[in-house]
Amino acid sequence: MARESTPVIGVTGGIGSGKSTVARILAGDTGLVIDADKWGHEALRQPEIAARVIAEFGHGVLSDDNSINRKALGALVFHSPEKRAALEAIVHPWIRQRIASELARGRHSGEYRVVVLDAPLLIEGGWKDHVDAIVHVDAPFQQRLERVRERGWDEEMLKLREKAQIPLTEKRANADYVINNSGGFESLCEQSQAIVKALEPGDG
Repeated sequence: MARESTPVIGVTGGIGSGKSTVARILAGDTGLVIDADKWGHEALRQPEIAARVIAEFGHGVLSDDNSINRKALGALVFHSPEKRAALEAIVHPWIRQRIASELARGRHSGEYRVVVLDAPLLIEGGWKDHVDAIVHVDAPFQQRLERVRERGWDEEMLKLREKAQIPLTEKRANADYVINNSGGFESLCEQSQAIVKALEPGDG
């Protein structure tokens, strides 16, 4: 997509690769981060969406306060492609609408130096044509496993969730830039700032 105004960067990569950290670095103090996962959480708080989820998957996905228990729901759908597709059919239209609105606001408001879309399913979700560049974040499997263990996942869950996404090789092939997150924070900053500079209007 041609740059009309504020550049928009899409961030993708493996689970636990550090996408959200890279997104925050790319945005800096003067950019906007659009967090697709945040909107995913928000979707499940919408009464009409929650009601459809309960109707589809039963009351076993509820917490004690009658909100959707994301961990229970995730354990259910990630073992079944059919159930995952059913959940996506319920929540994705709402999420897409919110992200599209945020992208339009960020791109055209003139408030931001850069807009960063942090979306694990950036390629699968069809956002490729809505960004000016895609950044893929690479990190070794063992590093990613250590990070997701902090979420309470084990190796089986990581592999299961990753299997539900397109292969990392395909994500990398769709990227304009690849950031190596096997080093330290300083290296991440250097790589990220070079990308933002290259995408600023008038630079290349």
